[in-house]
Amino acid sequence: MLASAEEEKIRTVVKTHWFIFLSFATALIMYTFVVFAVTRGRTPNEDVQAGTLRHIFIIVSVIVGAIKFWVQIRLLSDETSYRKCQNVDEIIAKYWSYNFIMLAICEAPALLGLVIVFLTMRMEEWLVFFAISAVLFATSTPSPGKLESIAGSHAAHHQSDS
Repeated sequence: MLASAEEEKIRTVVKTHWFIFLSFATALIMYTFVVFAVTRGRTPNEDVQAGTLRHIFIIVSVIVGAIKFWVQIRLLSDETSYRKCQNVDEIIAKYWSYNFIMLAICEAPALLGLVIVFLTMRMEEWLVFFAISAVLFATSTPSPGKLESIAGSHAAHHQSDS
């Protein structure tokens, strides 16, 4: 059982994670506006063929997506990755780190897409990278119950050891 102060810390962390998540997701939307503004009225750069680079970036984006799911399943949500933590503050710090890693990974395909768009000046190049990042963000929403579950399980585990 968690103390009320620990429960309050967890609620505060989850609220902060929602704010950070929304900031990252808003950045993805802002990238779309930038792409639209930069490519609007410009003729595509026919001299730059991004075919091979686009394929490499798509493959990298898919691999990054797989890494994101691995971080989410194996590190962020798996209670065993928190067993060595001594208290709730350490659990929160580890959860915080894993969450930032996951959100940064979600943004990587969008950044690769920006490179392709700025090389080719074709907005349609953006769509696949936007879609990959959007799916990664959509599956990365903060879960208040998960952090509470991890902290509660950790507290129960340490009480049974005593």
